[in-house]
Amino acid sequence: IVPCDKEICIHILKTEPCHLAQCVFDLKNMHDAEKFYRVGCALLPTDPPAAKKWLIASAELNYTDAMVALAEGYERYGQMSEAWIWYERAGHNGHLASQLRLAERAQYGKGMRVDIPQAVYWYS
Repeated sequence: IVPCDKEICIHILKTEPCHLAQCVFDLKNMHDAEKFYRVGCALLPTDPPAAKKWLIASAELNYTDAMVALAEGYERYGQMSEAWIWYERAGHNGHLASQLRLAERAQYGKGMRVDIPQAVYWYS
């Protein structure tokens, strides 16, 4: 935790500085993927299109939490083909909940034909 960096709030998040004594965004000491993820999550309530861009940038740097956030967001809006892409990428990164979703999808044929070998792959 570092002193609040008002420039981040004003220029990146496009909001008034929070006036906290210590900032929850220690962005200067994070690697880019986590930094992009945190900014994307912070923008979700006020600017979803901008948040999506930040989350995609983080996911493209192989940050699993961003992949899951994207998958869940696409699923929330019924865009399952996009959701499955991100669940699969997160699953390949070892994200257990994503692997379970993919296994159930294959086992029960959610949006695809039943594929037992694929279900076994994701369950194991």
